[in-house]
Amino acid sequence: MEDSPGQRIPAEAAIDRPGIERAVVAVPRRTTAAWTTALVLVALALSAWVYLPVTHVYFWADDFLNLVDLVARDRLDFLLRPFNGHNLLVWRLVCLIAYGLFGIRAGPHYCLILATHLLNVALLFVVVRSLTGSALLACLGATLWGTSPVGGAAITWYSVYGQVLAAFLLLAVLTHVTYRSAAAGPPSGHAAWIWSACMLLASLCFGVGIGMAMVFPVVLLLLRPDAWTRRVQVVSFALPLVTLVLYFGLRRLYAYIAPISVLEVWQMIFARACLAGAPAVLGQLLGFSVATSVRGFAMAPRTYPDAASVVAIVAFASGVVLVLAYGKPDLRRAALAMGILALGIYGVIAVGRASHYVVFHVAPARIAAQPHFHYAGTIPIVVLLCLMIEQVARLSHRAASVRALALGAGIIVGILGFARSGFVIEDHRAARNYVATTLAEIGAAVAARPPGTTVYLDNGVLPVSVRGQMLTHAVLPGRAALFVLVAPSGVLDGRRVRFSEPDPNVFLSYQDLAPKLGALIVPPWEVPPPGPAVAPER
Repeated sequence: MEDSPGQRIPAEAAIDRPGIERAVVAVPRRTTAAWTTALVLVALALSAWVYLPVTHVYFWADDFLNLVDLVARDRLDFLLRPFNGHNLLVWRLVCLIAYGLFGIRAGPHYCLILATHLLNVALLFVVVRSLTGSALLACLGATLWGTSPVGGAAITWYSVYGQVLAAFLLLAVLTHVTYRSAAAGPPSGHAAWIWSACMLLASLCFGVGIGMAMVFPVVLLLLRPDAWTRRVQVVSFALPLVTLVLYFGLRRLYAYIAPISVLEVWQMIFARACLAGAPAVLGQLLGFSVATSVRGFAMAPRTYPDAASVVAIVAFASGVVLVLAYGKPDLRRAALAMGILALGIYGVIAVGRASHYVVFHVAPARIAAQPHFHYAGTIPIVVLLCLMIEQVARLSHRAASVRALALGAGIIVGILGFARSGFVIEDHRAARNYVATTLAEIGAAVAARPPGTTVYLDNGVLPVSVRGQMLTHAVLPGRAALFVLVAPSGVLDGRRVRFSEPDPNVFLSYQDLAPKLGALIVPPWEVPPPGPAVAPER
């Protein structure tokens, strides 16, 4: 049972027979709605099957850094501070609310991420159904994207949750834009304001949101040619300029609150100096996105680029040509819109990562094979894939059969590929065990001292299983960084707790920027001798 394009609640189904002009047969609305709901549930069930283990994932590396900043820094400092070229105000606001609700219990945080991902799957279903007119292809696209192995890098890493939020805002806007495309009359200026505001918020969730906002006016023009009233034009084409002004303006504003880190400054310098390398990185990002979207669990990042990836890319490019050459205007415009959206998303990533290629001589293919770059970027690629299948179906005498075959083959191949892939979500159990053990040891040491005293403990160095390969001890300073998450006041059971740190770069650097953490860290010469010499609290 298929939906005819352009209907929000289809009341008819088309039957194609060789040599017979298309006939229209009435289908009860209730039956169509039940069929569509069942297909949505299929996509959601398969996506949940693959990613349900995310609810057992624990924090790791940058996750702890963000949580420590949330607790130890001034709230405005935390919200506005740039990180790795991103403005993260919206994501950090969500993080702040979630921390207030869940604390450092990782389970509820990752349940929130999974719920957002499943919501994105449902929204993508609506977008594909609106663009192709097919609930079957909508189920295929939502399932392919919702179960994609590269999506796990964002879903299973709390620090990348901002990309999931940016994808949600994008899909919410695309849902509204495409779902209303069959409605009579152009959209109002009010709708344009809402769409632009959502895209602006996406730019404050993660870096890819900037790319979404920059190309959105063109995407809107292609998807909704009827939208171009004067008011909609003014609002939409102001969006890229406002996005850039907001991006650089917030960075300038933060400089009045606290110094921007040296690493952040160098990243901006490298990004401007290495723009010539961005096209090479962009090409590989798009190639990896296409290859992994087509191959799914049959592809591992370490195999890219291989012969099968090249075949997948060539086949995908041929499908794009087919749509552009033979497709009706609706499919051609949708294909162009998705292509431009993919260029916008991956273009921002390419600009940010070109320095790795130019300065550090990292191969563009290796840069592109980082899975956490591809959660949002694969959305337009998967939609393009569904548009290609729809075009093949329209050229066929058995359109419904082509769509059904594509869905069936996609689900069967996906399930078999997942079962044989050995796909495992890293739950960072070692980090969970270390944090639990360390906090228990601190609690026992504190309980052993009389109430009202100050307890001095060695700060130590966090293992790689907790802080990751990239974070140094100076950035995530030992056991004090864990303790501040559970006792920001520095007091536990009526006893002050302090951590002895021999590295002056550590105990000096946090005094002003993160005062709650700085108050916990003291140099060794401030630690009194053991035993009765421990002074009571004044």
